[in-house]
Amino acid sequence: MTRKRAVKLLMARGYSRNRANGLMWNKAPGDSNFQAYNAYLRCERICDAFDRLSSCFYNYGASADVLAKALFSFGKSLTGR
Repeated sequence: MTRKRAVKLLMARGYSRNRANGLMWNKAPGDSNFQAYNAYLRCERICDAFDRLSSCFYNYGASADVLAKALFSFGKSLTGR
């Protein structure tokens, strides 16, 4: 894969032209353009998975907080306090 093709593929994924060019010019010595492109895609997938995971934990925390408050108020209503 040529550097130009790898840059265009990165640009299709949302990278700016300058950022994509910089990534491909500064790849690890000995790596082909294809290897560098795949490495950036793997890193992107890991970051996306981490973002999704953190949002799930945030949503779970918010849901658990609402549930705890509801159970607490339900318990208070049962005891008549």
